[in-house]
Amino acid sequence: MNIYDVFDILDGDAETVLARFAGNEGLWKRFAGKFSDDETFQRLNTSIDSQDYKGIEMYAHTLKGVAANLGFEQLSRDAASIVSAAREQEFEKVPALFNVLAKEYNKVLECVGRLD
Repeated sequence: MNIYDVFDILDGDAETVLARFAGNEGLWKRFAGKFSDDETFQRLNTSIDSQDYKGIEMYAHTLKGVAANLGFEQLSRDAASIVSAAREQEFEKVPALFNVLAKEYNKVLECVGRLD
């Protein structure tokens, strides 16, 4: 699977993402490959479990930015929904929003794991 296959599955724009990485697909693959090692998703989950509202906002915001930089736009939007809920102190919405985010996160990891 190449970057174009990934963004076909994720409904993204490979050309825009590649432009962000100066057209260097290898560089994007290297950063995308490290995405699964990033602990932000797990820390967000832990913050939700412990009702650490500052942590929820911080980790969701971090995940939003990292996902956007790598071109994982739906994941970024899902994280942004959690950031908004946290900022509005609508914490009762967070678990359901996290479930949506987790599905997209796993979809991203599956695609990245299948890169050539």
